Amino acid sequence: MKDKIKNLFIIIIIFFIIVFLLKNNNIIKDDVVISVNLWLTRVFPSLFPMLIINDILIACHLPEVYNRYFSILTNKLFKISGTGSYVFFMSILSGTPANAHILKQLYQEEKISLSEANKVLTYSYFSNPIFLYTMLSLIFSDLKIVISLIVVHYLSNFIIGIIVRSNKIMIKDSNLFKTNKFDLSKTIIKGMDTMIMVLGTITFYSLAGVIITNLFPFKSINLLTGFLEITEGLNMLANTHYSLLFLKIFSISIISFGGLSIHSQIKSIIADTDIKYQNFLYGRILHVLISIILILLLNFLHIC
Repeated sequence: MKDKIKNLFIIIIIFFIIVFLLKNNNIIKDDVVISVNLWLTRVFPSLFPMLIINDILIACHLPEVYNRYFSILTNKLFKISGTGSYVFFMSILSGTPANAHILKQLYQEEKISLSEANKVLTYSYFSNPIFLYTMLSLIFSDLKIVISLIVVHYLSNFIIGIIVRSNKIMIKDSNLFKTNKFDLSKTIIKGMDTMIMVLGTITFYSLAGVIITNLFPFKSINLLTGFLEITEGLNMLANTHYSLLFLKIFSISIISFGGLSIHSQIKSIIADTDIKYQNFLYGRILHVLISIILILLLNFLHIC
């Protein structure tokens, strides 16, 4: 009986969505064009080259070199191998979802263990600093606030790494690393598969936000749609007139959580592995809490 009621409820919702899509075809068309343009001009140029470069670096055994020279330091700091910290380091440069892409490849090539992959996934989420600077500058005219929010976003991941450092993991023996032949064609196909998936999730959650904001035109609901897609959320804040502290807290919350679009991308990338998405979700909840605490502290000290 419960399943029938649930299915009926879903059918009714889908029916109303279809009616909305038919009545507001121009709005939907414009939003899809905006989403594709965002992917084409901002996401693709920065993410796709990094996916290819990361595959080349892995084929050139850079993670093993990194492991050889940094394993002692990273083991003391995060209780992970040098190879595991390579994911963390490259995530800072590449952003998300490149972190999951790198993590998955190293795990599948048996260069890191499952337990280490799960641990590193918790605190290797970074938004591109150039993207953050561009979006936050639309909300805040004070450069100090923009820089502070970006620093808080990055610093929070280091704190999460310290928090979960006590989680025991199995570290792969660097001498047992497998040698894999690099295939540019396969790398490009794999990279494009990832990029198409990213385009799909950006478009889907952007459309979901448009539908929700049009069906329920309330400020509080509109703000919550920021947790669907990070770009749309920050764009929405740029056109509001809330207090400065509220804008700081809500901005860093959206950035730290990443939006359901990012979560879907991560989940899709690791779907065919044993790596658990729950670790990423746990990390983002911690990320939001730590970031808010840091912003409140900086605000109290009049630094931000």
